[in-house]
Amino acid sequence: MLQVNQAFLDHWNLTDDDVKTFPSTFRRQVHPDDMTKVNAVYDGHLRGQWELEYRLVTENGAEKTVSEKGVMVTSETGDASVLICFQNFKNSAV
Repeated sequence: MLQVNQAFLDHWNLTDDDVKTFPSTFRRQVHPDDMTKVNAVYDGHLRGQWELEYRLVTENGAEKTVSEKGVMVTSETGDASVLICFQNFKNSAV
């Protein structure tokens, strides 16, 4: 990962080093009922654009809804080159 927005790090309470293990941390927080649709996007070897809305369960049991839009830019050979992802957290005061 080349650059992560500071607001993203603050929201997830992450340091730069934590980003290396973030995928597993993220998946542990996805609401079980939303895991299938999250996996369909992230395990589908992201290509092109996607839109996704899912719930997260915080450590204290509160739910947050994430509305996400992204695009995977690929090289001429089809390899993943750049991932651009925007997340809007609803219920973020919880």
